[in-house]
Amino acid sequence: MLRFARLTLILTAVLVGRIGLTQVVIDAGHGGNDAGATGFWQEDMVFEKDLTFAASVALAEALELRGIYAYQARQGDQTLPLSERVARATRHCPGGLFISLHVDTFTDSQTTSGGMRFFSLNDRGIKQTLPEDVNPKRLTRYREHAERVSAQMMNYLHDAQWRYFAKIERRNFQVLHNTACPAILVELGMMNNKHDMAWLNDPDRLAQRMDGLAQAVQYYLQSEKEL
Repeated sequence: MLRFARLTLILTAVLVGRIGLTQVVIDAGHGGNDAGATGFWQEDMVFEKDLTFAASVALAEALELRGIYAYQARQGDQTLPLSERVARATRHCPGGLFISLHVDTFTDSQTTSGGMRFFSLNDRGIKQTLPEDVNPKRLTRYREHAERVSAQMMNYLHDAQWRYFAKIERRNFQVLHNTACPAILVELGMMNNKHDMAWLNDPDRLAQRMDGLAQAVQYYLQSEKEL
């Protein structure tokens, strides 16, 4: 019965996405020839590209269980240029959200903090990449909505300590340029933080974290008006 109910929700979500209603594009950072940051877990080398893809799959499943169609920009361990990631976001996310997943690394005292960080495009990024036919007020509005989603994601983090360390910042990341919807880059944690590596390499704990992000997306989509 549970398997049938899950299948029904996923099929419904897929149909919703195909007829052009709200959907979420998930971009698993790096991939293929681009391994991203590296770290170690239980004496084995771990690549950022593998952690982000596992998180992308878990987040997509959590969203689809809530009837929200999720399109994964990277379908496996493939090399995907930033320009193509943005192009796929533009094609698939009108009326929805674009979420790019990454795992950071530090060599200074910040390695002890860990926790998620949420990024939206800063003013410089908006000015640098503004298409001639797009009103800058619309891109600014996209950013406002992206930061509302980020705030909800912080609220839905299950661990109070995680909420304490979580931050919302603005940066000029290329993958956030010119998307046709609110765009967020999420740094899931630190490759050289043992606590972050523990949950990122634990499928059950990873699913729990991604479920919290999915709850936040669902709340946003239900409560916010269309752009």
